[in-house]
Amino acid sequence: MTYKRCSIYNASQGYKNNRCSGYALTFILVEIFSYHNYHIKCSANDKNLGVYFYDVLCVYQEELLQECIPKSVSIRFVRSPANIVKGTCMILPSTIVHYCSLLGLSPILFYSSERKSIFETEIFEEDCSRMKEALCLVNGYDEFKQQAKKFKYLLALVRFQHWVSLKSTEEGYYLYDPAPKEFGGGVFGPGTFEAILPEKTKKYNSKYFYDILIGLCPIKN
Repeated sequence: MTYKRCSIYNASQGYKNNRCSGYALTFILVEIFSYHNYHIKCSANDKNLGVYFYDVLCVYQEELLQECIPKSVSIRFVRSPANIVKGTCMILPSTIVHYCSLLGLSPILFYSSERKSIFETEIFEEDCSRMKEALCLVNGYDEFKQQAKKFKYLLALVRFQHWVSLKSTEEGYYLYDPAPKEFGGGVFGPGTFEAILPEKTKKYNSKYFYDILIGLCPIKN
């Protein structure tokens, strides 16, 4: 395993919280903005960047949800006590897509009609209505794999509700899982797409089966 082509950010999100989206996104943002000689600054110097960007996503999500009708399924989902862990809420896919668009990262969300995740059908369909131009329906694993090749960076929703990030390099893909090491977190790779995110089958035994991919910064037209 080598880290020479991997982001310098690989912190753990800690225990019992919903901050994985902020951490997974930070893995990508640290590298992109460092590459372009930008500086990522936190409002509090002692705040971990993963926490910082998770908090940013929360604020941005609240702004997006203000445009929803009061009985919106998205609002009920985000604010349901069942989905809040130690004061941290779930981040909707549309929030990530809109925030990445704001940063100029041209996000595209890929999903299958067979998708199953914590974002159940009614929630996901409503969420899709907020990001129509950034959606792409794919037909099966092979098409997921082909679409992934167009992007240097990817966010993936794995195990139904956990966000991880990937980077494509000359040596292959690297995967960053923000979970604590004892729960399988860390940086893995390089490897092929099939090895990093294998196809889900009836005899599935990999922890990284996925339901949604968000491609960032396309490397091919």
